[in-house]
Amino acid sequence: MSYTGTVERGIVKLPPEANLADGTKVRVEPIDSPAIRHQFASSDLIGSVDGDGIPATNERVREVMGCRR
Repeated sequence: MSYTGTVERGIVKLPPEANLADGTKVRVEPIDSPAIRHQFASSDLIGSVDGDGIPATNERVREVMGCRR
């Protein structure tokens, strides 16, 4: 059996039919969530250009990828 829940304020909320006993071990894995943030190795990709002539700084890459900081 598996259930799909939602994280609200750091707590996983499961549907009512997920009647699990206290102490039951569970596995939690994110499903294609915008809450997952991408991390970049450096603070700035100096000298890189992303094809339209705009410097490809990490901030620009985050903007293009739709990531928020």
